[in-house]
Amino acid sequence: TASLISQPHAASTIRHRSQQHPRRGSVRLTMSSLQGVATPHSTFLPPPSGPANCSLVKSFFTRQGIIAIAALIFLVWTAVRVRLGREKRDLKTFIADVSKQGGQQMMGGVMMVLLGLHLSEGGLSPLAWYGAQYPFEIVLTTTFTGFLRKWIERTARDWQLRTRWDWLAPYALVGQYGPNPGDFRCSWYAHQFVQAILLIGLPARVVSLGLIMGSLTLLPAALSPVSLLARAWYFSGLTCDQQTVFILYLIPLSGDALQFIIIDKLQAFGGFPQRSAFPVDSDTDDPGAGSTQLAGRKLLSSSTSTGPAANELR
Repeated sequence: TASLISQPHAASTIRHRSQQHPRRGSVRLTMSSLQGVATPHSTFLPPPSGPANCSLVKSFFTRQGIIAIAALIFLVWTAVRVRLGREKRDLKTFIADVSKQGGQQMMGGVMMVLLGLHLSEGGLSPLAWYGAQYPFEIVLTTTFTGFLRKWIERTARDWQLRTRWDWLAPYALVGQYGPNPGDFRCSWYAHQFVQAILLIGLPARVVSLGLIMGSLTLLPAALSPVSLLARAWYFSGLTCDQQTVFILYLIPLSGDALQFIIIDKLQAFGGFPQRSAFPVDSDTDDPGAGSTQLAGRKLLSSSTSTGPAANELR
């Protein structure tokens, strides 16, 4: 009799407890669904870190290595062109020109990485910010490089004519690595490498990235082209590997090649003929000895010149 009485009592107790706490099970299901475990809809939720929150530094240095290999292949191809007579510059001069521009572009890439990391602290990914900077930086940098090359060369020429300082001659003959065409002096190359990196490349990129930062600071996010492009990359739905291929490889493949061709023309000897074709003579008969000076209206050395380049002088 006691067992018959206790069984319905136990059943009623269980029903009473389940009715007293009807939502405990549903709350647990809701929490599990928010954690992306139990519900089928959780697979469509974005990850906690945001869509495609991609890193940049490791992929960037991988890209630099690939560019270095491509540069070596390009130098081999240029050597073939020199032998075929299709390249006017000798291989030594061409390598000097390429090394200057390579230093400029590597420095610019590092600066863009640092800016991308800085901007990512306010949102989006470093890779997205790098991709947003790239098209604007490449156009601005190319423009300022041409302007600075022309201005520095003209200023060095004027100063050399006024002061007779021989060390200014390499700065006034950009792309020529000796007092006479065809000469190559390591000291002239060292001066022009410093000129290309510190006096042309660095200011051009500082101004370019400064304008990019200024647009982000002064313009609303909805009107800033850099911000809009960064958001387009970030919310594109592409994986990090896909973004890396587009941002660091495919797009720069055409952009860097075009920039290289333009800047190579700007920084090669004769890029601005009206300012760079200055006759240079040596104080001695040996072009490798003595100091060199630019010629003004009269040649500063004991020899005279009647060539067409001398007639271009003002």
